[in-house]
Amino acid sequence: MEIKNKTLLNIAEALVARKDEILAVNKIDYDKAKASGLLTCQKNYLRMKKIKKRIGDFKETRGIAYQAIHQFSIC
Repeated sequence: MEIKNKTLLNIAEALVARKDEILAVNKIDYDKAKASGLLTCQKNYLRMKKIKKRIGDFKETRGIAYQAIHQFSIC
């Protein structure tokens, strides 16, 4: 489980680190989507509008779970 969480955290951090590069490439798709009448939520996905919040939520949830596990540990 710890390996999975560390992997997810590394992926999240890599996305944030390369956000500008990803957004630049996605802008091409976004412009095409806008011209074709794609739904706003689908366009926002291309813009990665909520990625920082989702990554923050993941880190917070992971931290709470870690504390709970170690707080109630018998050993």
